[in-house]
Amino acid sequence: MTKLSLSLVAIFALTASCIAQTGHEPKNVTELYGKHLLKVVRNPDSVYAVLLDDNMGRLRERTKRILLSPEESQAASMRLTRNTAYGWDVWKPCLPQYGSRLIFQRGVDRVTVDFCFNCIILSVTPSAREEHDVDFGPSRKTWLQLFKTEFSKDKILSKVE
Repeated sequence: MTKLSLSLVAIFALTASCIAQTGHEPKNVTELYGKHLLKVVRNPDSVYAVLLDDNMGRLRERTKRILLSPEESQAASMRLTRNTAYGWDVWKPCLPQYGSRLIFQRGVDRVTVDFCFNCIILSVTPSAREEHDVDFGPSRKTWLQLFKTEFSKDKILSKVE
């Protein structure tokens, strides 16, 4: 790779990280989800897990959605709604490539949480605020185990450490 190519890659990565993280990220789960959507995550009717293909920010589901058991759903809800599951005030020069997703549904409301295990950043949609990417370092191991259990035969996910 030429010096010019390396420079362009570095500039793109830095620009993308600045776009993804502005310094005004949420400081707690209420700021991240908002009160209404926090209720959806805390008390969902159903929670689905799915693996993604991220092609330069264009996400596509690459597996069938799997309905989590009531126990798994409750554990996921509890983990996502605890402030200790996140690394608040963490800034990373990274361009997330989301490979895993949880979908929380309650009635007509839906909250999607996308995970990048390389950057250790998750993204919430919809979000209570424009900045919706946060570090999930304190809970990364548990989330990775959940997805590896649900998608045990997935060759791409099996390579993630």
